[in-house]
Amino acid sequence: MQPLMTPGEVAELLQVSQRKAYALKDEIGYVELGGNVRFERDAVQAYIERCKRSPRDRGGDTMGVTVRYRAARDRWVVIETGERGRYQCSFTTEEDAEEYATKRRAELNEARFNGVMGRARRKTFMEGLLRWVEEYDTESQGQAFAGWRSGLIGKRPT
Repeated sequence: MQPLMTPGEVAELLQVSQRKAYALKDEIGYVELGGNVRFERDAVQAYIERCKRSPRDRGGDTMGVTVRYRAARDRWVVIETGERGRYQCSFTTEEDAEEYATKRRAELNEARFNGVMGRARRKTFMEGLLRWVEEYDTESQGQAFAGWRSGLIGKRPT
């Protein structure tokens, strides 16, 4: 068995504060010995591997969907981060979490491809015009126009 790491050593390895290392203890996994928190080196390395992101995930885009296991709650959590905040859903099985995450990634990619990103696609002028023509109530407008026109017949403009 490898020697256990102190929170200070973990903080140094992860290049975070000791306070942050303590905060990460549930995600990393820890051993409590007489009130002292210690970490197994393999658990810390596994945590680092889980946190790795591909260059595509990091490249300037703030949107992302990640799947993590929360040992403290015995749940799989899907975290979606974006311009408007951070949302998460929890699942009991990894399979359900991965299925949901895959679906959300596909939806985000489709929205990115279509230029939507959370809002309805903007219509072109012609699409808007055609919709207006389809929705326009020609019958009642025709009657109003006919009434207005008949009122003008026989009258001279002043």
